[in-house]
Amino acid sequence: MNSGLLRAKQAAAYLDISVRLLYYLVQEGKITRHNMRVRTIRFKQSDLDTYIQSCRSTTINPSSVSDSDSRKPLMERKSELANSFLKAGVKLKPKHMISV
Repeated sequence: MNSGLLRAKQAAAYLDISVRLLYYLVQEGKITRHNMRVRTIRFKQSDLDTYIQSCRSTTINPSSVSDSDSRKPLMERKSELANSFLKAGVKLKPKHMISV
């Protein structure tokens, strides 16, 4: 086997994902596969490294990190989730409602 070329199971282990997810990422065009013969595919380690780099975020949105709002009850935050529950007729438990 050529160095740098990995089988599906090896590539999935390298990425720490399942083989099924690996094939899904190939189908979505996020990872490149190389057809060696009929029913024989390989993955270049450099392509996997490129995929890993593409998954890394260089900026962090401070509003998404802040947990000050996450501890408030759903109704107090007036979240879309709470509104969708109410529209669907789902009653929220008292701990999720605004305490008056």
